[in-house]
Amino acid sequence: GSRQAIMFVEGTRGSLDTALYRWLYPEFTVLPARTCDAVIHSVVTFNSQDRLHRYTACGLIDYDHRSDHQIAWLRDRRVSALPVSEAENLILLPDVLYQIALLLHFTPGEAKEKVDQITDEIFTLAKESRDAAALRKTKRRLDERLKSVSAPANEASEFAAEFRLLLADIDPEKMIKEIAAEIDRAIGDGDLEFLLREIDEKGLVSIAAKHLGFAKKGELEDFLGRVLRSPDGDGLAGVMRARIPEQVPTEFP
Repeated sequence: GSRQAIMFVEGTRGSLDTALYRWLYPEFTVLPARTCDAVIHSVVTFNSQDRLHRYTACGLIDYDHRSDHQIAWLRDRRVSALPVSEAENLILLPDVLYQIALLLHFTPGEAKEKVDQITDEIFTLAKESRDAAALRKTKRRLDERLKSVSAPANEASEFAAEFRLLLADIDPEKMIKEIAAEIDRAIGDGDLEFLLREIDEKGLVSIAAKHLGFAKKGELEDFLGRVLRSPDGDGLAGVMRARIPEQVPTEFP
């Protein structure tokens, strides 16, 4: 018979992220594994023992400044990355925000105005946090580059030579400037999706909560939690499912 599908995700039991994934991926048994490293380890370990059970696993993690190379490496191991820096930023995508505003009984015109107000403030915050975001992404790229040294561990001289060549080719200041320029380009082009992927500021959802009439972020999260359990959220679900990774496997041998 066919195998049953398990999805490991970042987050904890009872978190909005986990509830969101269970709502968006009803064909999976969703299991929170706290960190991205735990998700990757759980998927790889679980699938390596597939002869011992009737389940197969995949994973879903935050984008978190990953390079195209890292994302491809993860996909080969049945782990997909979200199109945003963290799961809660999914609700900041304009078409998702619009649906949320309609659920809050704003008129279509008012809903569009709310989306524009939230988007404008996110762009303002992106300008303010550009340098910090560029530094964080540079650190992740440097970490990836340093881990790429592949000389055999027992060949000390060969390892040292490759490491020196790698260091000679690294210019952190240049990398920071290039990433900052990418963020500036996104701001200039109005590319919100790029910013939601690259700017990992924790205050973004609080901006949305304020403009949608909530006193704090937690109230918006509570509202979304109720929507997840209601048929009223079907339209929102359709919009969000169009935004989440298609590469998460839904069929297995």
